[in-house]
Amino acid sequence: MHHVADRMVDEFGAELIYHAGDNYGDAEELGYSGVPVRKVPGLWCDEYHEAHIPNEWREVHAGLPFACVHVREELSPEGRKAAIIIYGHTHAPAIEQVNGSLWLNPGHLKRPQDRGHEASFAMLNLGPQEVAVRVHGVDGAIRVQRAIPRGALAAAP
Repeated sequence: MHHVADRMVDEFGAELIYHAGDNYGDAEELGYSGVPVRKVPGLWCDEYHEAHIPNEWREVHAGLPFACVHVREELSPEGRKAAIIIYGHTHAPAIEQVNGSLWLNPGHLKRPQDRGHEASFAMLNLGPQEVAVRVHGVDGAIRVQRAIPRGALAAAP
């Protein structure tokens, strides 16, 4: 996880890290990367049931509304209006465009293989004309990528 966080910041220029659940303590450690971290707990984390810890993040970056939740089906109605929706839980990397939203599951960093999926992480590039998303293996190799025109995504209110 630390190796991947360093790669995200040093190699790919990450300015913010989203952690979509499981191992909430790991998300705390991502702060050592030197960039801000947004985190939500996984279903099996004690923090998931603590009222003062959010199970969903919503904010705007570069004019696009973002939402982050561990379980996709538990996203609030307001969160479903976001342009970029980051979720976890399944450990399966996925990039989907649904209506005006890009749904992204970066996969997992739990172990080399988990639930039939190799460890992975995702990078988003919020360009002026398009949003590019890539899912990488821990070696940095691109596994899946997609570019979506900004005009096809929900704008911030």
